[in-house]
Amino acid sequence: FYAVPALWGLADAAWQTQVNSIYGVLFRANQEAAFANFRLWESVGFAVSYAYSNSVCVRAKRYLLLLDLTAGIAGYFIIEYMELRRELATTHGRKPLYGGVIGLLRAHLSVRNVFVYTLILVKCFLIVHLVF
Repeated sequence: FYAVPALWGLADAAWQTQVNSIYGVLFRANQEAAFANFRLWESVGFAVSYAYSNSVCVRAKRYLLLLDLTAGIAGYFIIEYMELRRELATTHGRKPLYGGVIGLLRAHLSVRNVFVYTLILVKCFLIVHLVF
């Protein structure tokens, strides 16, 4: 019974720290504005969710949640991929030696990254399992 909340907490902790750290990496020169913008849109999302909570049925909310989850995960991995390409290109002074997504992931994977990605996938699984 306590395994699901424990996994949820671990996955949510990994997700929240990754989102905050990626903002710090992407906007090094203007971190204050980036974090303020992030918190603004997070709060707008909470407000919109609260506003439609009584007028939208649970089935529609489940599909909205799944759509939002899919868009968020896809956006996160796109940004990770773009940052990885930029990092490898600047590190080697040229385009990466590896080809395609698999080669980039092979060059980028470490124990920490595998752990974080696993926790993110666990959170996705838990959301989909609990929603449907």
